[in-house]
Amino acid sequence: YNLGLMYYNGEGVPPNNILAYAWASLGAMSGDENNVGLRDLIATLLSPEDLSKSQAEAARMYALIQKNQGE
Repeated sequence: YNLGLMYYNGEGVPPNNILAYAWASLGAMSGDENNVGLRDLIATLLSPEDLSKSQAEAARMYALIQKNQGE
């Protein structure tokens, strides 16, 4: 949740709603309600193209995490 919020607010990192959505999505996959809300909020701010990019980034990050956990 913290990384998504940090990218959303630009706290310590440049604001980036695409990465904020991706990180919030990863948290939402684990069932964290804060991340579900943040992800859904950010989705309303993104263009359809950026939402698609965000979803692709979340999928890429998830696959990388899964790969690293299997090693």
